[in-house]
Amino acid sequence: MLAAIAQPFSGTFKGRVERKRGMTGILLPGMKARADRKDGSATDFGEVREVFSCGQNAAMGHLNDKKSDSENFTPEGWLRTGDTFVANEQGRFL
Repeated sequence: MLAAIAQPFSGTFKGRVERKRGMTGILLPGMKARADRKDGSATDFGEVREVFSCGQNAAMGHLNDKKSDSENFTPEGWLRTGDTFVANEQGRFL
């Protein structure tokens, strides 16, 4: 299981990010996320989208399972999470 998004605890991030009702969380330090439309174009804030992630705690692939790798990882190493979110301009996932 990959952890990429989490609710911030009170007092973390020097108080810059507060928990908000309805918020799933924010990206964990060291993680990156992106979302594309099915045609490959980038999405705007406020659009429901599937999140792709990569970072230091992401797997590099599945052991001896090239089929699963091709279905779940992009050639650039992004993991297809299968999770859909809406992101806002403050970096919060809703």
